[in-house]
Amino acid sequence: MNEKQAQRTELISPLVEGWGNTCENSSMLRFANLFLVVPIVLLADVGCFRPEIRADFEASPSAGMVPLTVQFTDTSAPGDAADAWAWDFGDPASGEENFSASQNPSHVFLQAGDYSVSLTVTAGRSMDMVTKDSFVVVGEPSGEGEGEGEGEGEGEGEGE
Repeated sequence: MNEKQAQRTELISPLVEGWGNTCENSSMLRFANLFLVVPIVLLADVGCFRPEIRADFEASPSAGMVPLTVQFTDTSAPGDAADAWAWDFGDPASGEENFSASQNPSHVFLQAGDYSVSLTVTAGRSMDMVTKDSFVVVGEPSGEGEGEGEGEGEGEGEGE
């Protein structure tokens, strides 16, 4: 490092090192000792940087009969970057149970229908949302073995 670079580092380092306290996750990059040709105003706004996150998820099972309990699994990438989750199971009839802030929640669908599920993930200042339309399909039980039969068993026969 030449003398001019050292001077720039001395000027910028105290500003940047204060941000480092919020960047303890190993997947984040620190800006310590950075001397880019960028206005310091922009640098001050950047703080610590986490990789851009891409929301994604899986569910098991994704189809079945009422009542259907589905286990959702966050598969967002990079996997260790997310720090907050917001699920919407597309099931407003379930009230507050329609939403979850857990990373890998389960949800019980009590009515037949096709449900679109959304996941919003955040990683520091990065955020992404994915919605999968008709992702969970819940049907009514088939009804076999239930119902009323016809006839009353009358017939002809001999009797006294």
